[in-house]
Amino acid sequence: MSVVYGCVRFETTVKKEKHKRMDRKFPFIVVVAVKSGQYSATIENVEYIAHDNEVLIIPANILHDICMPVDSVISYAHIYARYIGEDVLCYYEVPFILKNEVAKSMFEHINSLAKVDKDSSILAKVTSDSLVSSMIKSILSYKDVKTRNSPEYLWGSKIRLYILQNITKKIKLSDLANYASLSNSSFSEKFKNVMGTSPIDYVIKTKIEYASAELLSGKSIKTIVHELGLCDEAYFSHLFKKHVGKSPRKYLEEYRKSF
Repeated sequence: MSVVYGCVRFETTVKKEKHKRMDRKFPFIVVVAVKSGQYSATIENVEYIAHDNEVLIIPANILHDICMPVDSVISYAHIYARYIGEDVLCYYEVPFILKNEVAKSMFEHINSLAKVDKDSSILAKVTSDSLVSSMIKSILSYKDVKTRNSPEYLWGSKIRLYILQNITKKIKLSDLANYASLSNSSFSEKFKNVMGTSPIDYVIKTKIEYASAELLSGKSIKTIVHELGLCDEAYFSHLFKKHVGKSPRKYLEEYRKSF
């Protein structure tokens, strides 16, 4: 199975006034290339600051705050690279700040996206996806990137892939336990030890992450609710707000004015 690449949104060499945004979480990778000034992200109480000619990387579905403490000139891109619906960066320990030649290549890739942005041809789409593929390869080529390969992580990854492959179906605890060849109780215990949450809560969380990506792609709430097999829009909105911290419409509104 291949990796699916794409670009959601980008801008090149934009001068921005200092600002701060709280509690952001997007279903794609955020790449911010700082030409001059500063740009920072706070993730799990740790602040990562990109300075002149450095690049800040925020993997998909990571809760973060961002801050630009001074007027700065930046380029940015919202991109995705998914393997069976899973963000490929989840398989790696990625440093959040890229420097030197890798950072330089990221600047070049973002600028190259601008050249094909207004072209709606199939060739332009292929070129855009190829550029995003090159961006991911540049990130993964960085010297400090490490593969997540503990037995526990690989087991959890296998379960995640099963959930993603069946994301539009109703997934029961027994389905997951049978897939892992364990009893319901043994699977629940192991899953919580590895993933830090219950299996069903994780399934719901994954469905909401899927829904947020579909929402930003332009799909209606009604269509997403139908795809996920949920009972109604009110229930979906309740789950979305519980996991994201805001309603679907508020989430979409804030994304549109997030930069």
